[in-house]
Amino acid sequence: MLDFLEIDATQKEPIYRQIMSSVSSAIEDKQIGLGDQLPSVNEIANKFSLSRDSVFKAFNELRANGILESVPGKGYYVSSVNTSTKHKVFLLFNEMNAFKEEMYYQFMDGLGESGSVDIYYHHSNLKVFETLIKENAGSYTEYVVMPIITERARALLNYLPRRKTYIIDIGLEMFSGEYPFLGQDFENDLYRSLHEGWDLIQKYERIELIIAEEYQFITGIWNGLKKFAEEKEISICLKSSLGNNFLEKKTLYLLADDKCLVDIVERAEAQKLVLGEEIGILSYNETPFKRVISGGISTVSTDFGLMGKTLAEMIIERKYEKIINPFKLIRRKSL
Repeated sequence: MLDFLEIDATQKEPIYRQIMSSVSSAIEDKQIGLGDQLPSVNEIANKFSLSRDSVFKAFNELRANGILESVPGKGYYVSSVNTSTKHKVFLLFNEMNAFKEEMYYQFMDGLGESGSVDIYYHHSNLKVFETLIKENAGSYTEYVVMPIITERARALLNYLPRRKTYIIDIGLEMFSGEYPFLGQDFENDLYRSLHEGWDLIQKYERIELIIAEEYQFITGIWNGLKKFAEEKEISICLKSSLGNNFLEKKTLYLLADDKCLVDIVERAEAQKLVLGEEIGILSYNETPFKRVISGGISTVSTDFGLMGKTLAEMIIERKYEKIINPFKLIRRKSL
């Protein structure tokens, strides 16, 4: 009867909240039902080496919420299986941009009247990340985090309830074994997309990946590109910026940043280079303006709108899974 309880003393979430969450989840998952008697305070305290006060506090709050009732001399019983409360979601992005905005609105639409969302930004600043996590721990029913890929950030997530914390977009290798995950597999997504576009890519002699060093997914993208290049025997290089160099013919520019995209389009026009013939451009992350700029910019992109919808489903249906969001190559004139 104690199997439904999930208590982790290494987490920063208060023990009584972990007990409350375990009872509610067990009711929702039909592990315990209406009228069932819960283990005694002493049983739980002894089993998990807890103080009786923590167990009493959890049971009394559940009783105050109408979920449990106490019978003097007998114990605590489930008095209601209606544990539904509005989801109050903590959403932590690194920053807001066009594709994350699409994800956000689809997430909100998916939650509908069942929840509300407070959105925060850490700007890849570990101190800001730490402050936001610590200040908001215990204040929400679910936590959605676009992480910083460091061991310190990973440790900070211990302040949040593990089964109620969802990692999104990045961090597959570091976080998906411990938390529900919805995001990208940067290495394999790019590798598959380049193979899909080989009929257009093969006219180029080299691929130049331009990505700022601070981008957290740089390793995955570079590994995917290297694997593809080795198979196709095509030259590749990695740069953090274009610098002052002229664009080179027979080169496909793979761009992770939209500022760089604008720069390279302007340079191509200045050098009178024909996109899709003399040079190629393949840009990360689909946005509306890429459909029209310079006759259309080819993109490799995950579906951020679908990511928002899927995230809402995971929270509402309490899915604790690892989901790789769909990723695709969109062919346009620039390739």
